[in-house]
Amino acid sequence: MILSTEEELFQRGLILTDDIASDPILDFNLYSNAIVNIVRNSHPKFTIGIFGDWGTGKTTLINSVDKALQTDKDLIRIKLEAWRYKREQFPLVSLLKSIAYALPAEKQFEELKQKLETSAINFLKKTPDILTSIISKYALEEDEISHEMLESFKKELNSKIQLIAELDKDTVYFDGFEEIKKEIKNLRLNNPAFRIIVFVDDLDKCSSKKALEILELIRVFHDIEGFVYIIGISHDMIVKLSNIENNETSNDGEHYIKKLIQIPITLPKWSNQDIVNLVKDLAKKGMIHDKFKEVVDKNIELISVAMDNNPREIKRFLNNFFVAHEIFSGKKNFEAKELIFSGKKNFEAKELLLIQAIHLRWNKFYNILVKSDDSFFKGLDKYLKMDDETRLKSLDLYEGKKDEGDMRVWKVLRDFKTDSDLWNFLVQNSDTLRNVRDWNIYRSAIEMAVEPTNIHKKTINYEAVKLLQSGKINEFNDKRAIEFKILSMREADLRDADLRDADLRDADLRDADLRDADLRDADLRDADLMGANLSGSDLDGADLMGANLSGADLMGANLSGARLVGTNLGGADLVGARLWGANLVSTRLWGANLRDAHLVGAKLVGANLGGARLVGANLGGARLVGVDLGGADLKHTELTNSIIINPNYESLTVNSSTEFNNATIDDSQFIDYITQYTRNVPQKIKDKKKLRRELAKKGVSEENIEDLLTISKLPEE
Repeated sequence: MILSTEEELFQRGLILTDDIASDPILDFNLYSNAIVNIVRNSHPKFTIGIFGDWGTGKTTLINSVDKALQTDKDLIRIKLEAWRYKREQFPLVSLLKSIAYALPAEKQFEELKQKLETSAINFLKKTPDILTSIISKYALEEDEISHEMLESFKKELNSKIQLIAELDKDTVYFDGFEEIKKEIKNLRLNNPAFRIIVFVDDLDKCSSKKALEILELIRVFHDIEGFVYIIGISHDMIVKLSNIENNETSNDGEHYIKKLIQIPITLPKWSNQDIVNLVKDLAKKGMIHDKFKEVVDKNIELISVAMDNNPREIKRFLNNFFVAHEIFSGKKNFEAKELIFSGKKNFEAKELLLIQAIHLRWNKFYNILVKSDDSFFKGLDKYLKMDDETRLKSLDLYEGKKDEGDMRVWKVLRDFKTDSDLWNFLVQNSDTLRNVRDWNIYRSAIEMAVEPTNIHKKTINYEAVKLLQSGKINEFNDKRAIEFKILSMREADLRDADLRDADLRDADLRDADLRDADLRDADLRDADLMGANLSGSDLDGADLMGANLSGADLMGANLSGARLVGTNLGGADLVGARLWGANLVSTRLWGANLRDAHLVGAKLVGANLGGARLVGANLGGARLVGVDLGGADLKHTELTNSIIINPNYESLTVNSSTEFNNATIDDSQFIDYITQYTRNVPQKIKDKKKLRRELAKKGVSEENIEDLLTISKLPEE
């Protein structure tokens, strides 16, 4: 059997290209014209940031602006493709080279060329400002060298520039920086319209540390008059910058970017209708092969909803479908074309599209479906017939599960209970899902036609998982120091495992199953537990400092005495969790579900509870110092005897059942705010002297009292 290669499919017109710029529904002219006008008519000493997720058109917009400025003789355009410099030891040299190439060339080119042909290292040692002389010595001369000579010059410079690293780079950098400032100033004196536009793209393809180096490079030139920077950056990169230690971005990547960028332009998110229009337009332009037009048109809503409203993902999705069809077309004694488009037997295009969508967007759920039997699908169908509220309640409760099969379905589906996009998709396509019979046919087609989605499994340390499953913690900890330095256990099954005192620092435990695991006193510092299932687990005394628990299921978990300093619990499910005395200093709990959780005596100094759902939570005696409560839901929440110092409470929700009895609050405006909605609010504290007395009554140590007084904004007397 000979299968069609992607290149052959492309030549036959079956594969869609990735050129977003050619899509007429993307009107980048509006954005491009605005940026061009800003660049031409503003004082050139600023940075424009183009924000957008992967595949939304940042590069397209940058290219559009670059093209529009091509004919402007007063501008020099420099394109810094970040990924090309990810292996550069000194990115500043690369930028200096780019400026050298772009600025007006010197008249006495041959003389300079001869100098470069001598021993470059000796010449540079004698003349450390050689690089800056390239840029500026004869920059204002009217005569220009030929294109051929300039290209030859570039090649010569490229071959010699590597030797700069052997020099005192600080001297070279400083001299270059000062020379550029001086010469740009001279150029602008003669021509005020002169400016250098530096485009920075593909930061997403660099490591966060290299991206930071490049951004720091921009900051070096940021204050030089005559420079304009246009940077494409994704929100993911901002998050990555926030995670780099030992630099000023460590606390807030967003704040760092705000200081660097004066003009932010955010590309709007694609709506479902935008994707529908894109697919229709692709068909209208003849970019979708005739044999697929009908099936794509009939299932356009399914295709658009299944993807994440990203044009690049949509094209990839369609290409995968086209390839899957071609794979079947090449199989002996199996006419896929006839089966797909005639609707014969059980192989239908909509079923293929449906299962492919689940495979690409909800791969974990797909892997469950392809291994399940009829009894599971019957159980799933029962949940699909429920309304959203009934389904969520049913998946929350143990009660009402009639038999072992019912319990098995419940245990699987409860992991996906909060994924509203998945449930909406399944409900809308439930009739098609019920008709699927032979999952193996679809599985072989889909998995041959797409890129691997579980490459990480190849790097899983199965030996480590086996030791943990068998409770051999001492042996595991011994090997951590020598053999298990990099520990990947993504999606590992560690249910009911005895992991007390386990050394799990920096471990990759994303999507791991840790239900009912014993993790008392375990070391989970900086571990990645994103999406992990920790429901019912015992984390008493565990160290989770800096760990990532975003989206994790901690329902009913015991976190009493756990150390959660700087932990990311954004979006985590902490319903009924026990956090008595837990240290949650600087913890991110934005959007977390803490309904009925027990945080009695917990320390929440500097924690971010914005948007968290704390309905019915018990925070009695908790210390909420400098806490961000913006948008948090505190209905029916118990805050008796708590200490609340200098909170941010914008859009906070409380009701008559929110209990603040005997709480100590230093913010009189906060007290006025909650008085509108609830009873038993404490008396106002006018100064730090009275606050000191109140804290002492609650048994707060003298040392901690001093810390709290420092944070409080109350006057001394």
